[in-house]
Amino acid sequence: MAEAELELSKRALSKKEEELGAIKLRLSEKEMELNKTAGELAKISSELEKERKNAAETEARLSALKEKLDAVEEAVNSSIGWFRENAYLPANYSWTTEIFKQRAIADCIDKNELNLACISFDMENTAFAIHYRLDSEKGVQDKLQSVKETISLGWGDCEDYSLLFKAALNSIEKERGGLAAYGWRSGGGGEFRVYPKESIHTEEYYYYPNARKGYAGNLSSLQAYVVCYTVSSLYGHCAVALSERKLAKSSEVLEMDGMVFEPQNGEYLGRIGEKFQICTAAECLEKPNYIHRIISDGDLYIFSKERGWESYADYLQQVRALKAGLEA
Repeated sequence: MAEAELELSKRALSKKEEELGAIKLRLSEKEMELNKTAGELAKISSELEKERKNAAETEARLSALKEKLDAVEEAVNSSIGWFRENAYLPANYSWTTEIFKQRAIADCIDKNELNLACISFDMENTAFAIHYRLDSEKGVQDKLQSVKETISLGWGDCEDYSLLFKAALNSIEKERGGLAAYGWRSGGGGEFRVYPKESIHTEEYYYYPNARKGYAGNLSSLQAYVVCYTVSSLYGHCAVALSERKLAKSSEVLEMDGMVFEPQNGEYLGRIGEKFQICTAAECLEKPNYIHRIISDGDLYIFSKERGWESYADYLQQVRALKAGLEA
């Protein structure tokens, strides 16, 4: 038992060290797509306004503007589709994915309770074998991997790991339904059992010492999000939040609450509104524990100094409004 405890503690310490050495967060591809969309819409909106004032505007110019708007709308819909596609574990994708899901359901659910730390354990210790690894260690540019890419590669950094963990939660809840989720908190004495569940195997198991249960609530009434926040002015990290609020547009982000968990070990990190805050001003990007990126099951929400909170859904609405004005 002492060896198991020591090994688990070493694993937790190693992951914390990796997080502290992480490069400043960028969701590169998707963030650049969102920024590019903002620029394109601003340019098209300006062109449209000029054309309206131009007495010599022609049907050809209006048609060209409509084609540009159609292209932007298609790109935005494609990005929204990407996040929807990555909200769940891919079906019939790989035998390792199916084995992981079966093992997680068998190992991590006991008496209708889902152990988040057990899911983290099975992600790394079954045929799934997903491990935390920085993009800089891979010698590639930082990017947000799809769930399939992370499964295929066998590793990912904090945002990749969090996206995969969120997909696992959604898939398990979809298959079983009505599960109460819980992680662990440090302190309180005793030990928090990670694996296996208490109803089986009493001779050997994994646990966190001096830890206790931390409930998140019933998954059927919660939304899972990837939340990325500052650790310092140079570093950041991503984790998973479980919230009763379902985001539909960026103006709702400031009302978000919920509990934040570390997907690498199931540890409860704190509540939004208490330990974690939502960014509202440029200075928050330099302060610890301020959330500035959120990934839902169908969108990406980003806070920028110039435009505040924005999302693909916002730009889709703007595109449609411009198209309606063009046709008026």
